[in-house]
Amino acid sequence: MEQRYQDQQTTNGTAAATGPTDAASTRANKTRSKKCTSAKKEAPKKKKSMKYMQIGSRVKLMRMYLIHRLKTPEQRACAPPSLRNNAWFYGTIKSGSGRSRFTVKFDALPLKQQEIAGIDRVQLKLHKDKEELLYDPQAEEEYELEKRFNEEKAKSPENLSVKKFLEKSNEEIKEATSFTYHLDKNDLSKKIDWKIHANREFINDCPIYEKLKEKTKPQFKKQIDRKKSIADNFFDLVLFDLKGTAKILDKYLNDTRCSMHLTYVGDKIKFHDETNEDPDWKIKRCILVLIAAAGENEKGVEALWASGKGEGRKLKPDFGKYVAQNEMKCFLNGAAYMFADEDYWYTPKGDKPWEMFLNTIQKFNDRRKQLLVAYLLMLDESMVGWKPKVSQYGSLPNITFEKRKTDPLGTMLRG
Repeated sequence: MEQRYQDQQTTNGTAAATGPTDAASTRANKTRSKKCTSAKKEAPKKKKSMKYMQIGSRVKLMRMYLIHRLKTPEQRACAPPSLRNNAWFYGTIKSGSGRSRFTVKFDALPLKQQEIAGIDRVQLKLHKDKEELLYDPQAEEEYELEKRFNEEKAKSPENLSVKKFLEKSNEEIKEATSFTYHLDKNDLSKKIDWKIHANREFINDCPIYEKLKEKTKPQFKKQIDRKKSIADNFFDLVLFDLKGTAKILDKYLNDTRCSMHLTYVGDKIKFHDETNEDPDWKIKRCILVLIAAAGENEKGVEALWASGKGEGRKLKPDFGKYVAQNEMKCFLNGAAYMFADEDYWYTPKGDKPWEMFLNTIQKFNDRRKQLLVAYLLMLDESMVGWKPKVSQYGSLPNITFEKRKTDPLGTMLRG
């Protein structure tokens, strides 16, 4: 009995000693488990509501968009030419909506002439800051950089040479016989000396001039048939050979990757005419319509297919007599690919290289060589300026950057 009691006491003691610890541990585990299982997910933070343009909103508009809407001299005096086009004019929306247009009351305009109607939402900017700056800090910085660049450019030896010449009086310029164009301000020996000839003074001592003088009239390698129509002479002598182009265009349009494929199939359009003596006559007809369109003063392409009486005595173009509108759209969609390699046909617009069109230019030049006798090749470079607004290069495949040109970025034409 005594031994059994001690064992029980020992057992109870152990249980008494370890029991509270286990209970505490169990409660802790339950608590942790409860926290893990029953914890509520954090509610997502509410996005701050955007402030939209509405009546009463403070907005700002650049001078370039405002100046054309100012009708009175008093209004225009508030936006003088001394202000740059990116200067901000602040005001409050008085009426209108984003779907239509806004009427804005501008602070800087004269009393009773402050409200300007018909302003597009895209041109307006919502003004959220307390401070109303005349120019944006970034625009101000860009202006200063451009100003310093122009100042340094004005100090170049080339511009200084021109400036020095133009500082002369009108009488001195009329009597001037030479002009020196310096190329290096540190080395004055690097220059170009131009001889200025007087009026009615001709170059008679140049051997090349004497040879060219005998050949002033253009000469043709082929005889022009005056009895033929202008269109026939154009296709026979001026434009490159179009044989087989109708089949190529049909092949291009008959592919599902072509953007005009559904129209081509739905309207049952076909350019290659096997029944005609000239199976490519539809291609020629489209080219003639394209040339004729340049002489029409209509608003929109659709107006070229309108018929009936036009303004004044002139009838509407009515190009539908010659080619259907959808047929013309299909031609324009694939005309550039008639002489291009098939690998370029369905590539993305931004990935099309300039080389794609070189074959067409080569064919045109070859045709001109067959027609005209060339005695002297005049080398010339012209730059067509390009200022993309959305992307860096504006998807222009034949883009060039030539620092020495007035507009350095663009397409260079060499002739």
